[in-house]
Amino acid sequence: MTYLLGSNAWIRLFGNSESLPMRVRKKPGSETQLALSPMSIVEVCQKNSVGKLTFRSPLNEWIEAATPPRLINILPITSAIAQQAYTLNLTHPKTGNPHRDPADLLIAATAQVHNLTIVTSDEVLLSSNLLRTLSIR
Repeated sequence: MTYLLGSNAWIRLFGNSESLPMRVRKKPGSETQLALSPMSIVEVCQKNSVGKLTFRSPLNEWIEAATPPRLINILPITSAIAQQAYTLNLTHPKTGNPHRDPADLLIAATAQVHNLTIVTSDEVLLSSNLLRTLSIR
């Protein structure tokens, strides 16, 4: 099984992995594979730049440590993913408004294009019947 880590799940995996479901925390070499969208890296960089997210080590060192090639497969944002992101009909479960967060849309499209389950705490992604998700709420 391959899981696509949402940004929050990725941060938690390399900070407090006990808060993730056991099937996601399996050791490298098990049948569980982990993938990441580059949009998660962008989100972490953006939040760090405005002081909403800090790490004990410099950001570039944390990102390097949190993307070990033997464990995390960084999937490219392809033309198909970019197009899929803006054809998805994701809506907020409470308001019914269209979901417009480009990072979430690209992560959702990456999961669809690669047929992956998203590990997330995002209520819009979790409520969608278009996606396979695993909640970390």
